[in-house]
Amino acid sequence: MREILFRGKSKLDNRWVYGFYVNKSPNKHQIVSVNSIFPIEIMPSTIGQFTGILDKKNNKVFEGDCIGNAGAYIVWDDNHFCWGFTFKNDPIITPFNHNKIDFEVTGNIHDN
Repeated sequence: MREILFRGKSKLDNRWVYGFYVNKSPNKHQIVSVNSIFPIEIMPSTIGQFTGILDKKNNKVFEGDCIGNAGAYIVWDDNHFCWGFTFKNDPIITPFNHNKIDFEVTGNIHDN
């Protein structure tokens, strides 16, 4: 069974919050942390879902993570209904076909 997990940056203190995503209205996006019962309001542009994929160091890979050193980052491919990677200003998405990648997460598009 696939783990459903989201992350986003807190509007309050800019820290990453991991947990369950709640969209109460078009302008109010929250995550209920796995360690709390209280929702934390997050910046909508930073919301990313756990892909179910682990990198070569067994770190969880999230939408928006940068992998390798060439500037690739993780996206959802609506055309193929799968996770893949692309490069800035490049419309081509290369899909993943397995649950582990031979790359390391080197950051994310929100912090780097």
